[in-house]
Amino acid sequence: MMKKTRRVKRNVAAGFTLIELMIAIAISSMVAIGIYSAYSSQQQIHDRQEAVVSMQQDMRAGLYLIAQELRMAGYDPR
Repeated sequence: MMKKTRRVKRNVAAGFTLIELMIAIAISSMVAIGIYSAYSSQQQIHDRQEAVVSMQQDMRAGLYLIAQELRMAGYDPR
């Protein structure tokens, strides 16, 4: 004889628990903070490099003007 097995229906709601949501939010926050930190440091490095490039360009322009003035004054090393 075969016994009939009864299936027990559980009243299980599909979804996430509060703990799962809190863990997901915590992990997402850590990832977001890491991304922002990397972006911020890259932005600072870019700003410093931009300042160095600007100074170098100003020095180049100044040396060019000095050379022009010296040539106009009659000094030509060639």
